[in-house]
Amino acid sequence: MTGIVARLNSGFMLKQFLKIKYDDRLKYDGTCSWMKWNDNTLLAFDKNTLIVLKNNNGNADTIEGTVQMMLRQQPDNSFMTTEAYKHLTTETDCDIRGWFCLNVLPLDFVMENLQGDNIPWGKARYFMKGHFTPGELKADFTLLNENDEVSDFLTLVRNSLEPMKGNLLDLFPGNTQCWFASRIQKKGFYELLHRSRLFRTAEQLIGIDIKQIIDAFQGDVANGTLSFANDRSMRYAEVSNTDFLQMFEDLRPLLALTGGAMQLTDEGPQQYRFYTDGAYRWFGVKDGLFYDTNDRLQATNVNRHYGVSLQNKPWAPDVKGARFLIAYNSQALEEEFVRRPDYLKTKYKDAHTNQTIHTFIKETTSISFSTTDCTDGHLRILLRDKKKQPFQLLYEVVAKH
Repeated sequence: MTGIVARLNSGFMLKQFLKIKYDDRLKYDGTCSWMKWNDNTLLAFDKNTLIVLKNNNGNADTIEGTVQMMLRQQPDNSFMTTEAYKHLTTETDCDIRGWFCLNVLPLDFVMENLQGDNIPWGKARYFMKGHFTPGELKADFTLLNENDEVSDFLTLVRNSLEPMKGNLLDLFPGNTQCWFASRIQKKGFYELLHRSRLFRTAEQLIGIDIKQIIDAFQGDVANGTLSFANDRSMRYAEVSNTDFLQMFEDLRPLLALTGGAMQLTDEGPQQYRFYTDGAYRWFGVKDGLFYDTNDRLQATNVNRHYGVSLQNKPWAPDVKGARFLIAYNSQALEEEFVRRPDYLKTKYKDAHTNQTIHTFIKETTSISFSTTDCTDGHLRILLRDKKKQPFQLLYEVVAKH
C-alpha cells in the first residue's frame, strides 16, 4: 500500500464539498468518513485528518478496515514514537524531509547475492534532507540504524572501498551517458564478493583466479556506458602489476580447441582482442591502466585524454574523497533516445515509467549520487532551466504522470 496523510483545517468542510458530487459513495460510521476514489484507492477522513491510500495488489474495498484503524490510532502506538519521526520534526534546516528503508529500493538481486546472510534491510533506515534552489536539487542522506547486522555489513562494505582520487575522469568523453567509479581496497573487496554464493560458483566455473586480478588493482576503478541502446561501454582500473594477464595466456590451448568459436588475439604488448558469439572485447594493460571495452573506437583510443571529458562535468569535484559515485548525463541520454525511440519502449513497457524517465531527462542536465563512508549519501540533480524551481519538476513527475 502507498498513500498520503494530510492535516485538515476542517473535515466538515471537506465532507460538504465531497457530498456535492459523491454523496452516493460517501460512508460514515460516527467517527470517520470514507469513499472509494477509484477501484484500488480509498479516501478517508475525520475532523482533523485526511488519508488517501492505494492498494497496489487489490481493490479499495479490502482496505477499509486498515484506513479506519489508522484514523483511530493513538499516538503511543504510532509512527510518532520512532527515531525517524523525531528527525522529521526537529531537522528544519532544509526544504523537504523524508526517510526510507533500504528494502524499498530495487536492489533485490544485489542484496540476495552479495550480503551472504539474511540481513534485515527493513531496519536500515536513511533520513533525507532536501534543499531546493533555482535550477538545482540537493539531498543528503544519513543512516538511522540500531541493528548490529546492518552495521556490520555496512562496515564491511566501507572497508572494501577507499576514498577516490578522481584520476580517471578525463579518460572518458564528455558525452558518456552513465559513469560510476570506486576505489577498491583489495583484501576487503574480495572478502565482500566471496560472501556471495553466486560469486563463488562463478569463480569456480570460469576457472580464473579473480583474487589475483583484484590484488593487482591499486587505485580508482571506473565504468562508463557510452550507449545504453547499443550496449557499448569502457572500463579502466589503475593496477600495480600485470601478473594476472598470464592467466589469459594459459587459456590459449583451450581456446584453440573451440575451432574458432572463441579466439584470443594479440593487439599489442599485454593487450588482447577476445572473440566469442560473434562479438569482440578488447582488454589489457597499457601505461599502468587495465582497460576493458566492447567498443571498437575506444579500443583504438586506449588511454586517450579527452579535451572535453567528464572532468568538465559539474559533479566532477564530488569524485575526489567519495568511496562511490554514479552520474547520468541527461543530455546525452536524450540524444540517444531520439536516435533510438524504441529502446525505452522495449526496456520499460509501462507507459507511466517511460513518461517519467522522459520528463526527467528533458528537464535535467545531470543526476549524480555519491557516498563518502557508506552510511551517508548525496544526491544532486541539475536542471536545464536555471530559473526553474525543483519542486515544480517533482510536481510534473508526480502529478502529471
